[in-house]
Amino acid sequence: MEQDEDLAEQVDGALAQAEALVSASLLEIAERLSSAVRPRAVHEALLIFTLVCTGRPTKKAGSAEIVDRVTIEELIRLRDLTDAEHAGGERRAVIGGQERRVRTWSSPNGALLVLVEPGELDAAGTRLVERCWAIADWTIQHQVRGASPSYLAETRSISTARSRAVQELADSHTTALESLLATLRSRRLEDAAARDAAIEIASRALGAAREAVQRDRALTVEPVAGAFTALRQDLQPVARLGGLELDLVPPPADGRALPGEIAHAARWIVRSVALALVDRPDVTRMRVEWGCDGEHLLMNIRDNGDGERHESEGYLAPVAERTHALAGTCEATATSGWGAEIAITIPLDQQGAAPGAAPAARLTVREREVLQLVATGARNQGIATTLGISEHTVKFHVASLLRKLGAKTRAELVALTR
Repeated sequence: MEQDEDLAEQVDGALAQAEALVSASLLEIAERLSSAVRPRAVHEALLIFTLVCTGRPTKKAGSAEIVDRVTIEELIRLRDLTDAEHAGGERRAVIGGQERRVRTWSSPNGALLVLVEPGELDAAGTRLVERCWAIADWTIQHQVRGASPSYLAETRSISTARSRAVQELADSHTTALESLLATLRSRRLEDAAARDAAIEIASRALGAAREAVQRDRALTVEPVAGAFTALRQDLQPVARLGGLELDLVPPPADGRALPGEIAHAARWIVRSVALALVDRPDVTRMRVEWGCDGEHLLMNIRDNGDGERHESEGYLAPVAERTHALAGTCEATATSGWGAEIAITIPLDQQGAAPGAAPAARLTVREREVLQLVATGARNQGIATTLGISEHTVKFHVASLLRKLGAKTRAELVALTR
């Protein structure tokens, strides 16, 4: 009898862990998987990397020293190691900026599970990790396939923000390297002068890279006058080394502040045009004017070239693409003998994410089903019968809904669904 009770207790524990994994949201899955395997597989941190969830490809639990520092690049390098079978074997890898002991498991869907600084793992522990990992991987796949519109909207927003951040860094590095090349290839400078100028450009680029770590342009605004001052500084090396005379007309000092991504894009556009014109022997002067009408950033760029088509005009395509990505307009005109002009208008108000998208995105599939039934006025017993689960489980999901959605009563939950 005692053995039967022990067996029943073990089965109940296993089923509870399985239910916890199956009902976990994408934000909770790493924590619950860590709790499920920890009795047999001790670890300092647990990491999941999956490309199925593009908004949050990494799920993390454990030591803040590790989970706060690990990067996607580190996990990609670990996943792509040709000598790693990812079947639970121990190896050393760079995680969170330093080399650590890890055990890894892959899934048929291409996801990767990493236990960082694991303890000893016996055969029973290995089986536990493999079974729990299979359930967690299925849960992630199921969550993504059954994603709500709000979750998809949030994921799209996160992916866009990450792509924008990568694009900003790429633009910054490209500008620095192009400026260095222009300096080193300049025939107007002696070797010593070119070297000094290159050092100055590299130092400025390093300083900008450090500052970029501390700011998030996508979530902040820049005073329009300050954004133009930054542009003036960016153009100094081009003007000095390329022999291009600049006529910079600033916007009104009290003009409306620019969203960070628009300020960055506007500077990138002007820099791109300036770097293209440096290679044009017929262009010696460039005029840049910024203005604001309260709703738009107005940019006008003119040169004193011959007004004919040149191979260097390939820069117009990415300029137009960047402008259109911000819902703006870009018009380029040229008059033979009088030069070319680019007129750009970018709206300052961009459509944001729908309110309440983030909390709704945190709900599991089962929680959304319970919420829909709660909204119809069904009681716990009726919900349990409809979904084929216990009334105790329904109470658990209702409590979770109240916590996640910030509601105090079932009536408030119903109101949130209206």
